[in-house]
Amino acid sequence: MHWAKRSGRPAALILLALALLWQQADPGHFLERTRIQVFKLYQRLHPRPRPQPSPVVVVDVDEASLAALGPWPWPQGAILTLVDNLSQAGAGEVTFDLGQADEPVFLYAGPYDPAAYIPARDVVDGTFDPERVAGRIVLVGSSAPGLGQIRSTAIDRRVPAVEVHAQAIEMARDGMTLSIPRLAGLVESCAAVTGGLLLMVLAPLVAGWRAAAFVGLGAALTAGSWWRFVTARDLYDPLFPTLALGLILAGLALGRHYAGHHQGGEGQDGGAVQQPAPGA
Repeated sequence: MHWAKRSGRPAALILLALALLWQQADPGHFLERTRIQVFKLYQRLHPRPRPQPSPVVVVDVDEASLAALGPWPWPQGAILTLVDNLSQAGAGEVTFDLGQADEPVFLYAGPYDPAAYIPARDVVDGTFDPERVAGRIVLVGSSAPGLGQIRSTAIDRRVPAVEVHAQAIEMARDGMTLSIPRLAGLVESCAAVTGGLLLMVLAPLVAGWRAAAFVGLGAALTAGSWWRFVTARDLYDPLFPTLALGLILAGLALGRHYAGHHQGGEGQDGGAVQQPAPGA
């Protein structure tokens, strides 16, 4: 019993159980917010490759077009001319995307390339290249900040809202969608338990290397999560299991502290030291 207490394993097991309860309750949505940040970091490190050519092209009601044709909304004649010129150029579908647009939760973002946009004024006056829209989906949107159409993705802080929709269409057509597997939470819990038990087994064997063992296990969890993201676009959170391992390491440290304190106490008030008999 004294050995168990001094090993810190009871405290570590209690902290592991508390971590699993924390995962289920997630008060303040802390784990959810940190999980989103981890997945955004993955996208910045490994953004989605944009298809060339893209099935979607954006006609941009940009600042120059607003200066040339006036504030939005434009007169009906200008709108009809824009749509007619796109249709004659062979556009597959024309959609006006100038309303509210929020980033899809699981958008796998690629790099934003404003050079791929066609200024709306060029479409209205007929000076654009018809080959750029032939057979493609056309989204009419705006990069002008004054129209309130600026959003963000995981890799770009400021993009037109129409860019979010364009990338969502690309993502769906290419099958490059992100997913959180149905059993992801269970897998993350099992990773925390397995890694925690392994850390408790290794701790007495590598007493001076507990921190190194923790770092190694955390790196292995992160590597596994990253591998699934790159190869299958599955989202597994390595942060929660790593935090759970940190709590277990803290429990083991508490056991070591208890052991040192207990041994000192035995030397001082244990009552085991016998005084020599008089005249001995």
